[in-house]
Amino acid sequence: MEITRPANIDKKALSKEGLFHLMVVYIVWSSTYLAMRVVVDGGGFTPFAAGASRLLVASSVLFLFAVLRGHSPVLPWREIKILAVSGNMLWLCGNGLVMWGEQWVHSGLAALLVSASPLWTALFEAVEHRQRPSAVMAVSLAVGFGGVIVLMLPTIRMGDAENIFSVLVIALASVCWAVGS
Repeated sequence: MEITRPANIDKKALSKEGLFHLMVVYIVWSSTYLAMRVVVDGGGFTPFAAGASRLLVASSVLFLFAVLRGHSPVLPWREIKILAVSGNMLWLCGNGLVMWGEQWVHSGLAALLVSASPLWTALFEAVEHRQRPSAVMAVSLAVGFGGVIVLMLPTIRMGDAENIFSVLVIALASVCWAVGS
C-alpha cells in the first residue's frame, strides 16, 4: 500500500530541524510528570520548592538567552501585570498543584488529568467570546470530559480521601493551566 502526501503539505514543513524540535518537546513533556513524581516522592524537595527551583533555573537560562539576543530586559508595567497573573496561574497553580498532588497520585494519571487543559481552554474561550460551541465541539468536549471522569472513577471508587482530594486538585490544576493560557 502506497502512502501519498496531500498536495497542500510542503516537504519543507517536515524538515530535520522541525522534527528535532518536536522530538525535544515530546521527550521533555513526556518525562515531566515522571520527574515531578520522582522529586516529590523522595527527591528531598517539597513540591513547591521543587517547582520553584525548576522555574528559577529555566527562567534564568531564558532571560540570559533573551538578553544575549539583544532583547530589552525592561517590560512595560501592563505586560508585567499580565505576565504575573498568567505565570501564577500556569506555574504556581497549574504545575504547583500537580506537583503537590503527585505525592499521592501516579504520574501517568496526573499526566492524563492535565491533558484536559485544552478542553477547559476551548470551554473558556467559548464563554469569553460569548459563542455557543458548534455541535462537533460540544460533542468533543462532552467526550473529553467524560474521559476525564472515567479516568478518575477508579480512584474515587477506592474511597481513599487523600487520593480523591489529590485527583481533584490535579483536575483543578488543569483548569488553572487553561485560565493562565
